[in-house]
Amino acid sequence: MIIQRYIIKEILYNWAAVTLILSLIYAVGIFVKFLAAAAGGTLQMGGVLALLGLKYIDSLSILLPLTLYLSIIIALGRLYKDSEMTAIAACGLGVSSIQKIVAKISIFACFALLGVSLYASPWAEHQILEMREQSKADTNLSIIAAGRFTEIRSANLVFYTEQLSETGKELENLFVQRTHEGNSQLLTAEKAYQQIDEKTGDNFLVFFNGYSYEGIPGEADYKIVRYKKYAVRMPPPKADIQLKDIRKSARPTSQIWNSSDMTDKSEFQWRLALPVSIILLSMLAVLLSHSDPRQGRFAKLFVAILIYLTYNNLLGMADTWYEKQLTPSYLGLWWVNLLLLIVIIVLWIRQLGVTWVVLRLQGKSV
Repeated sequence: MIIQRYIIKEILYNWAAVTLILSLIYAVGIFVKFLAAAAGGTLQMGGVLALLGLKYIDSLSILLPLTLYLSIIIALGRLYKDSEMTAIAACGLGVSSIQKIVAKISIFACFALLGVSLYASPWAEHQILEMREQSKADTNLSIIAAGRFTEIRSANLVFYTEQLSETGKELENLFVQRTHEGNSQLLTAEKAYQQIDEKTGDNFLVFFNGYSYEGIPGEADYKIVRYKKYAVRMPPPKADIQLKDIRKSARPTSQIWNSSDMTDKSEFQWRLALPVSIILLSMLAVLLSHSDPRQGRFAKLFVAILIYLTYNNLLGMADTWYEKQLTPSYLGLWWVNLLLLIVIIVLWIRQLGVTWVVLRLQGKSV
């Protein structure tokens, strides 16, 4: 049907535009945050773009419902403003028909979001945690920034260097604290660089022209040595990092769906609630888009955003309450979606009238 294809085209066009705009805003904010972390020495510069991509995949579970919700309101709002919806209604397509057209898009989006929420988002979150832990364990000098204290936990070293060489491969005028076999060692050096033994493949940090102060903290018996060249063997980077405390959003769905732990239960319900929300928000968007031609296409946008923020905050509160067992297990997070469904029914009755709803329930034509 031509009208159906026209409406779907308008919604998809606006969905692409809204998604692009919000994605760019989100990406810029996250990119600046990661750049600050890289500048501070807590993240390798080479991993910024990879982390940005993973973080965006993780954010799709929130972005998709919001962008589809706003795009439906904007697209249908334009049709109302230009009186095109009046012409469409004259062709026999009322609000219920528009809902059916929108349902085709929302159901497709629901299944896509189900895959993102259950599989892609936890995977991306887990990869982000692994990359951050890898950065903490990495012994590469690229994570060391001038004028800041930088810790390399795998080697029990704390660095402070005044500046880096022009190539970035040498540290100049540095101070190092090292813990080795119960002793505390302080090193000062004019410069240092990283060297890999060609025969053994061992990784060394080589210091030049400095002093070594070694002893047991709290005791006066310290050994002071002046050296021209001093090498510290660095442990190899960990290939497989075992994360001790993986937050619930990063746990695979296969591990939490049948778990008895309340944290896992609340996370699993959260992942299911998001795909359901995209259908409910789409239904709500059709009703909120209804406006007088003189009101403009963005007349209901403020109210729509306010409703979305309230709904999203309630969903977050329900997740916390369920995890802390403040709400009955049979309610879970579903009471928030039920509340939104009631709002949709009330708005539907208000727009179409009680008589229309009663006749439809009785199976009579209107």
